[in-house]
Amino acid sequence: MEVVGFMACLKTLRIEIIKGGKVPSDQLSMLDALEYLHIGLWYDLEYFPENVLESLTSLQTLSIANCKNLKSLSEGVGHLACLQNLIISECPELVALPSNMSQLTVLRKVSIDSCSTLPYGLQFVPSLRTLDIESCMSTSLPDWLGDMTTLEELSIGFCKKLRSLPSSIQRLTNLSYLSIHCCLI
Repeated sequence: MEVVGFMACLKTLRIEIIKGGKVPSDQLSMLDALEYLHIGLWYDLEYFPENVLESLTSLQTLSIANCKNLKSLSEGVGHLACLQNLIISECPELVALPSNMSQLTVLRKVSIDSCSTLPYGLQFVPSLRTLDIESCMSTSLPDWLGDMTTLEELSIGFCKKLRSLPSSIQRLTNLSYLSIHCCLI
């Protein structure tokens, strides 16, 4: 990954199938033009160092998949001023997002796929319009789902263990699209 640090104009970066190693914060911090970052199958990744994320000021899409040990995205997420899309897939240990999610004022769409639960902290995103929940392993969605009053679209699919929706969903008064498919509700 040493070569990445020399590509200051890089717009898209995919890092996949990594065993061992740490997030190369010194190299990623030089990618201030980066708009799309995908991290996948990083077996030992438990957290992102704060300084890595805070330097990615042009990042519009952050995709994290198959990071089975990921526990935290770090407070550096709050510095992603251009982040519009957040995709988290197959990260069962990630049950909470950083406390500064309220700073992500342009984050419009979040997709959560094959995770153990809907990560706490999403309800603090002030501009979230679309939430896609796929293959959630939980039997219920959190009551704070009703606090996401900016939501316009909510899609819930293939959540085979999901038994009910929280009554707080009635507070989603801006919701114009609701899709529930392949669930036992």
